[in-house]
Amino acid sequence: MGDTGDGLTQRELKRPKYEPVQDSTRSLARKTFTHANYTVGWICPLQIELVAALEMLDEEHAKLPQQPADHNVYHLGSISGRNVVIAGMWQAGNSTAATVAAQMRMTFPNIRYGLLVGTGGGVPVVTEQGMVRLGHVVVSKPTGQSSGAIQYDRGKAHDSILLRTGALAPPPPVLLLAAEALAAQLARSREDPLLQNVQRFDTSLPGLRCYQFPDGIYPSDQWITVHRGTIASGEIVLKDAVKRDLLTQDNEILCFEMECAGALSDFPCLVIRGISNYCDSHKNDQWQGFASAAAAAYARQLFFHVPIDQASFVPADDLETKRIVERSDYDERRKIVEWISSTNSTTFQVEFLAQISEGTGQWLLDATKFGDWMKQKGVLFCPGIPGAGETILASIVINYLQKTFATKAHVGIAYIFCDYREKSNQNVTSILAAILKQLVQSIETVPENLNTLYAALQATKSSPQRDEVIEVLELVVSSFSRVYLVIDALDECSESDGTRNAVISHILNLQETCNMNLFATSRFIPDITARLEKFSTVEVRASDGDVARYAKGRIHEFNCVRKSPALSELVVSSITETSDGM
Repeated sequence: MGDTGDGLTQRELKRPKYEPVQDSTRSLARKTFTHANYTVGWICPLQIELVAALEMLDEEHAKLPQQPADHNVYHLGSISGRNVVIAGMWQAGNSTAATVAAQMRMTFPNIRYGLLVGTGGGVPVVTEQGMVRLGHVVVSKPTGQSSGAIQYDRGKAHDSILLRTGALAPPPPVLLLAAEALAAQLARSREDPLLQNVQRFDTSLPGLRCYQFPDGIYPSDQWITVHRGTIASGEIVLKDAVKRDLLTQDNEILCFEMECAGALSDFPCLVIRGISNYCDSHKNDQWQGFASAAAAAYARQLFFHVPIDQASFVPADDLETKRIVERSDYDERRKIVEWISSTNSTTFQVEFLAQISEGTGQWLLDATKFGDWMKQKGVLFCPGIPGAGETILASIVINYLQKTFATKAHVGIAYIFCDYREKSNQNVTSILAAILKQLVQSIETVPENLNTLYAALQATKSSPQRDEVIEVLELVVSSFSRVYLVIDALDECSESDGTRNAVISHILNLQETCNMNLFATSRFIPDITARLEKFSTVEVRASDGDVARYAKGRIHEFNCVRKSPALSELVVSSITETSDGM
């Protein structure tokens, strides 16, 4: 048989698809590492995608303990020397993805970035790589005004208009650079490394037969095509080609899916989707297995171009000792963190962030006073009338800080959402303890005085007192080069028992004595404004643009309005004019 010109013989082209490749580097030995050794997270929305991910591992590692509040089931292993945490989801959707990502980062504190890998509905458009087809792979990449992923709200697709309702973070630079390096490798290769990864599936096993190519033979070109560009995320499954094409007008979308908007809310990651359907009435599961395998194959190959983190590498002669010590340290650290406070502020942040339309609050981020606050130690006070959107702005600021300092371990970020419904649980000590908990979670070593305090009080099953929390909090804050603290709704702290005044006093003292920046919101309450008006102040008023974005995002809920573009515009305009900053 002669050569075909791309390094493959005619006999190889006719080889039965999915003949398993013997991989001498693959090991199922159950090695044991520690939580600190894992630096990459991999989330799979569906079971078929989870199995595909597990087939890409070089090694599988033993399970590790986790907190009772973390309900994820983790699969641990390594690919090309990088330790990876793989987690599935109990149901599809953005909210589930957000929860899985948040819990994963809490249990594995050294995770730097992640991969969201699965299947999606393709848009049959032409890219530099040709037409997007079934079995191809689409990878998120910033293009034009898009960060690589855009969000549209629940139900919007039924109106045949894509209303973007969320600003999503771009993939982390290290993964974008790895994707560029992989693209260069693919361009220079005579054989497709992605297809070689797909051949890791032993389809003689009944449970892996679904990963075969649908017609049972290799594609004639012998390559899995990869497209890079914008992926759209929402809460619906598109099954209408006409609506699909209307939704993609002017947005250059390559793929639709249902999870990345949730994961990206607090998890810097690259989105990888195998195309299993065209979002039309012909949608079925015929391509789901191969598309899952193709996406996982791309994710595996990406690992060969990602730098090895020091945290994931331990010299062999020190490994066992380090495992024992770090496992013990992690268990103690977990117990101490939960002992400090039971408050989980991340849950509230994810909930509020999901409500934000893209572009909302940009006026504040662009304000000179906000820019000055970001650069210099100080206090920024943002009071507003009821309904002006103080909490949403606080959530936007938190998200902005997390994105800005995602790779800056020396910068601490903490936040509190005060709630009048939780007054009995939001006293001075509990609020300060919740701040301390968040900061301790982001540092590698628990301070010695906190260890000592925990050991002393554990004997009597006691909780730390206010002065003890303050002492440790001052020490932890001082360990960072800068700490950004966001406190929303100071007015909802209890006034009658002195909580509000004490919280403000302790926080202002901490801000003055340590390198801390404080961002606080409140209604116009005399005793609060009297304490904070001397600092830089920006009044919160719902801008016309924010109100219009919100109104447009909800107008589809009214059947009598959404069918008339002119009436829709009139309603939006009227709401905007009469909102008066609310």
